Amino acid sequence: MAKRIAIMIMVIFLFCCLVGPVLTKDLNKGTLEVTGGSTSLFTSTDYKSDSGTEYKAESVAISLSSLYYLKRNIGLGLLVNHSDRNELHGTNKITSTSTIYGPLVGMNFSVGEKDSVKGLVSAFVGKGEYKNDNPLLSDVTNDITGWQVIGSFNHYFTDTVSGNVFAEHVRKSYSGGGVSGQDTDVRDTTIGLGLSIYLR
Repeated sequence: MAKRIAIMIMVIFLFCCLVGPVLTKDLNKGTLEVTGGSTSLFTSTDYKSDSGTEYKAESVAISLSSLYYLKRNIGLGLLVNHSDRNELHGTNKITSTSTIYGPLVGMNFSVGEKDSVKGLVSAFVGKGEYKNDNPLLSDVTNDITGWQVIGSFNHYFTDTVSGNVFAEHVRKSYSGGGVSGQDTDVRDTTIGLGLSIYLR
C-alpha cells in the first residue's frame, strides 16, 4: 500500500515539474528553509541480508533538514534523521535505532500561488544499534551509509510557513552488523508529514 501511494506521489511530482516553470510560487536566492517531519504512518521496509534472509519491519522516523537557496529554487543544506524500529525474528524481538546525517540538495517547482513541489536528494552516513531481548544474543552496533530521494507537496499557509506531504525512498547499507552479523542492505519506502519555516 505504501509503495503504491509513494509511486502516485512521485507521478504527481513529475507532472508538476513539467508545469511548474509557468507558475508562480518560487523561493528566491537567500531564503533559508527549516523543515521538520515524521514518517510515523504508511512505512514499508524490506530487508535482505547476504545469506538471503528476508524480513519486514515497521518504523517511526523523525527528520530535521535545512536548505539555503543559493539560486532561485535551488537549495543546498543538511539532513538529520533518527528512527526507531521494532523487528520480530522468529520469537526474538529486536529494537533498533539509527541516526543518519548528510548533505541535501533540493529543487523547488511552483504549482500555484500557495503550492509547490520539491525534489530532494541526499547521501548520508550514520550509526545504527540493535538490542536483543534474547540474553544469549549480543547487541550490535554498526556503520550506515546510503542515499535517499524525496518528493514533497507543499501548501503555504503564509509566506513563511508551509505544511508538507512527502514520499521518500531510502537505501541504507549496514556494514559488519545487522542481526546476523553480516552486511545488510535496507530499502525503505515511506510517506510522511512535515512543516517548513522560511526565513528571508
